[in-house]
Amino acid sequence: MPNVANRTLKSKRMEAFAVALANNPNQTQAAIAAGYSVRRAKAQGCELAKRPEVIKRVAELAVTLSRRATKAMEVALKADDLNRKLVLAGIMETIEMAREQRKAADMLKGWELLGKTLGMWDPAPDDVHWDGDLSKLTDEQLHNLAKSLEKIADPAVVARAKRTLALETGEIIDVESTPAAPEGDQW
Repeated sequence: MPNVANRTLKSKRMEAFAVALANNPNQTQAAIAAGYSVRRAKAQGCELAKRPEVIKRVAELAVTLSRRATKAMEVALKADDLNRKLVLAGIMETIEMAREQRKAADMLKGWELLGKTLGMWDPAPDDVHWDGDLSKLTDEQLHNLAKSLEKIADPAVVARAKRTLALETGEIIDVESTPAAPEGDQW
């Protein structure tokens, strides 16, 4: 495979445009970054982006950028893994020192910190599972669920459901079967 970094287009500005376009898909901004006139940047960017040699060069540069980004990510992950290993080794060393000095409270604190670092105490969001059984929800969770459903449900359906629930629990008496009091009458 040819060395993409050394390969260039026939003009420096066209190469600069291809590099800018590989980094930012906005043709106008790429044309301005390449040194084309701000006034004609939109038209110039559109024209250049259609040229086969520019399309090919942008694709080559995009592959190079992708490889560089992948390598950078690998380095970052290795560094993160190294930092994690260092932290874990430090905690273990501290626990061992506390054990040698017979400091139970310090040892316990070290084990607690180790557990937290390893994520043993708090379940990850992916580990939380609800099987759909409403009886397993707390009153607060049920209340929040009802409020959320009220926001998305048809208001007439919500009103009927609330009325049915109130009738079933005896909170209200079925007033539809009882004649209504004339307006102005006080009971």
